[in-house]
Amino acid sequence: MLRTTLRVLPGAVVLLMLSSAAPSFAAQPMRIGVNFLPPGWGQWTLERGNYANIFQGGWQNVTGQQPVFKPMVTQDLAIFNGPFRPMEMNAVNRCMDNPYHTSGRWADRKPASDREQYEPVAYEYQIDLCNIVGRDYWVNVPCTADDDYFTQLATLIKSRLNPGLKCYAEWGNEVWNSAGQPFQSYIYATQKIQELGIPGTGFTPLARYVVLRSCQMFAAFEAVFADQPHRLYKVMPGWPGHDLAERQFEAATDRAYNPGNVKFDGYAIAAYVGGGRDGASPEIFTQLRADLESAKPGTDGWQHMRNLCDSNGVELIAYECGVDVTTNAASYTLDPRMYDWFTHYYNEASEYFDLMVHFAYCGTYEMHVKLWSEQPTAEAYTYQAIRDWLIANPVGVSPKATPATSRVSPTMAPFGILNRLTSAGSLVPATGAAQLFSLQGRRASGWRPGLGGAVPRLPRVYLVVGDGE
Repeated sequence: MLRTTLRVLPGAVVLLMLSSAAPSFAAQPMRIGVNFLPPGWGQWTLERGNYANIFQGGWQNVTGQQPVFKPMVTQDLAIFNGPFRPMEMNAVNRCMDNPYHTSGRWADRKPASDREQYEPVAYEYQIDLCNIVGRDYWVNVPCTADDDYFTQLATLIKSRLNPGLKCYAEWGNEVWNSAGQPFQSYIYATQKIQELGIPGTGFTPLARYVVLRSCQMFAAFEAVFADQPHRLYKVMPGWPGHDLAERQFEAATDRAYNPGNVKFDGYAIAAYVGGGRDGASPEIFTQLRADLESAKPGTDGWQHMRNLCDSNGVELIAYECGVDVTTNAASYTLDPRMYDWFTHYYNEASEYFDLMVHFAYCGTYEMHVKLWSEQPTAEAYTYQAIRDWLIANPVGVSPKATPATSRVSPTMAPFGILNRLTSAGSLVPATGAAQLFSLQGRRASGWRPGLGGAVPRLPRVYLVVGDGE
């Protein structure tokens, strides 16, 4: 007879699968995308031009002639499998005083016919960059935009973005950031909260207004993409501190702030480490590893945010990520140890995030993938690390997460023989001696029911499978 023994830790959830076929255990994918700075940003030199310039003819003279973008730029960007997020190109942080955003009217947006493309860069060029490389487009919509702006922008994206690509739509940028200029999304939101008289204490009014306006924008985009809903990914802008995330998920279920019961797909937070460190410290890489470990636990840690997103059926994404060390940044950015550091960083982060968007592609030292748009790859250690990590982890599984972050296909065959989980993360008929497996499940493959219909992450269990008479 077949004998099966399950050894389960206290409080664990046991998932017993009996199947005549071998269900697929696909690893939870983590994609990596990239942010962009304005093309005129950074020191100008004869050798490098503006550090962040990606236009072939320079940002001061964009004529539409081919190629519009530097060939090395589009070649570099091909390593990423996540969306392109040209938030800084769109100047959304200065939504209240940028002349192209102040009115919030579509007619006043930056035209593609302008020869100078800086802050902002016309949407058409942002979309064209995504089309050339074949990557999804993450658009940050200025907080000042009116409802017609939402509809017109969605219409442009749907028609111009290649049909095989998705649009990630986010209202504003860092709406929670009360640091003052240039983060005008927060300033705008607090003014509207007062105008509308949204009640609550602490961060509750902000959470409610962000949900209200985001869901209004989502509804406008949904209407445009009604016949292609798979091409729209709705991003809720967030932050793990001060219970803002909890208040936002609550507001999303309140018809006062989400009257259309709109569902969103991902909750976005920043995932920087190293804030306040000195890049010239001989212990900088040890310090960064310690900061990475401290980012995981606690009520504002990655684990808590992962659990919160799982319980609400949405993805956890990092709208920006990387190293936030601005003091003596050149000291560590040019250090070959950056390769090992970022390999470790993405290995660890892949256990929590579904998508991370690195900040940013190029621009002097701090944080960036390359220092300038045509820096030789041999000198760009962060770029090398991301490239090689994505090659080695095509579905985003770090070595330590195999098969600990497996997920189960919801389609199960009729009753049959007991299956076992192999080290490669697949199920095969159980035979031979007893074996010990560790399984920590995340959301099941293909399950993304939206807010309120989550498949929770399973606690860690130990499964001993043996057969014999």
